[in-house]
Amino acid sequence: MVIHKYFRLKGIEPGRVITHQFGELDFRTKIPLDVLKQLYASGFPYLELTKEGEKRLSPKIKPEVH
Repeated sequence: MVIHKYFRLKGIEPGRVITHQFGELDFRTKIPLDVLKQLYASGFPYLELTKEGEKRLSPKIKPEVH
């Protein structure tokens, strides 16, 4: 499910998720782009880039490998 033009959720339905960095986030509501970028860069397993996100962000942010 696309949650921003640059990101989509994978593996979970939109709802509340507890994150290490930001505590509880509700993916049924709008999440700021900066938060999504930080989650993705830290290796958050439920986010992936959309095609537009790959074009615009991929060289700038790379997920950490754990």
